[in-house]
Amino acid sequence: PLIDLDEMNLYYTSRRPKNEIVDSLSEAEYMEDIFNSKKDNLLNWQHSQPLNDVINTSAHDATVGLSFDGQTLFLYKSDDNNSGDLYMSTLSGDLWSEPVALNTNINSRYQETSACFSPDERTLYFVSNRPNGLGGRDIYYCNKMRDGRWSRAMSIGQGINIRFDEDGVFMHPDGKTLFFSSKGHESIGGFDIFKSTLKDGQWTKPINLGYPINTPGDDVCFILSADGKRAYLSSFRRGSLGDKDIFMVEFPANYWSLDETDHNDLVLLKGIVLDQVSNRPLEAEVIIIDNIADSVLAEFKSNAKTGKYLVALPSGKNYGIIIQKEDMLFHSENINIPKGQYREVQKDVKLQKIKTGSRLVLRNIFFESGATTLQEESKSELKRLV
Repeated sequence: PLIDLDEMNLYYTSRRPKNEIVDSLSEAEYMEDIFNSKKDNLLNWQHSQPLNDVINTSAHDATVGLSFDGQTLFLYKSDDNNSGDLYMSTLSGDLWSEPVALNTNINSRYQETSACFSPDERTLYFVSNRPNGLGGRDIYYCNKMRDGRWSRAMSIGQGINIRFDEDGVFMHPDGKTLFFSSKGHESIGGFDIFKSTLKDGQWTKPINLGYPINTPGDDVCFILSADGKRAYLSSFRRGSLGDKDIFMVEFPANYWSLDETDHNDLVLLKGIVLDQVSNRPLEAEVIIIDNIADSVLAEFKSNAKTGKYLVALPSGKNYGIIIQKEDMLFHSENINIPKGQYREVQKDVKLQKIKTGSRLVLRNIFFESGATTLQEESKSELKRLV
């Protein structure tokens, strides 16, 4: 199961008879296909629909990762050698692009089975059974270089990778909590779900999430909501309708604070970008800036069909938000988010065409109190105007 930040879309893999081709290695099962369910206005899941033939083919096609804004999908595709590679597809409106294989720093002649982004999309975590690992499938990561390519793969380290299989890697939107499945690390049976936290540049010792999340069977692909209140996972347990099913777990208040993990210090910033005159949705570039550090934290686009955008931001910071599109005046917003509990902020934006007489309000211009001297963090906004 894969969800976007506001939990309005669910993508998952199924061997149901929609794909009528039978797996030659397991005649009792159909090949894998990818399905999507959306929530309606009452927040109920609608009937699932298979993705189109650009995504679903006669081979195995499986969901393995989704960007937090729901605009980039990672897929696993099988090949004739009984291994498989990772592919990426992007959403334009409601159409997914032709999947493109990730580069050879990620894909190998061995098997790569799952992948996920860090919140800023500058680190890619993935699973591979390539040799020279610690045993079976291990978790690796690549960093995005200045030219946009992925660096050489590096092992996430012995604290997480062991001689048993690891799989189902997922980075939470907080950017510091990693969930994964493993057959080791004191598993209570099969694959169990584990959690590790990045502290001072090091991953902490993995913690088994325990019963009732983990069972003696396989429990994999754990996805935690941005507010830490719900999780989705794949499991074969009591209540299954057949083989592995998707389950949801709800956590009591302050559950994660018991192990000093604070998932709820995030703010979900979301909105819709529209044309000021026609009110039609726009695909626009959204840039999130740390005003104090004057650094870009995230760059992405609103959806071309709905104009919707989504991003999760740590609280306790001063952010600049820029939304821009060619031939239109950019919109800037300054949001100072105090440290606090999880909350959602709605920012709908209307862009106007550049024309004589257009007025642009600059909101990321800062002065010292009682002075006329511009602060350093104002320069980005002024350069953007020029």
